[in-house]
Amino acid sequence: MVVDDHPGFRRLVSNLLKGEGREFLECADAESSVRDYPQFRPDLVLMDIAMQGVDGIHATKQLKASFP
Repeated sequence: MVVDDHPGFRRLVSNLLKGEGREFLECADAESSVRDYPQFRPDLVLMDIAMQGVDGIHATKQLKASFP
């Protein structure tokens, strides 16, 4: 899961990390990452720290608390 509020950066990171059989979910904000994580259960989350609304640190704490 790539979480960043800049669409170009999300696409760049996803494209760099995509490999055979790998897929990346892109989230435009921290709220959607917290909402979508339970459905997709990604193995890796790359979270931007500074975003509008909920920041990446708070969202990461929420994810870790719900899915240790």
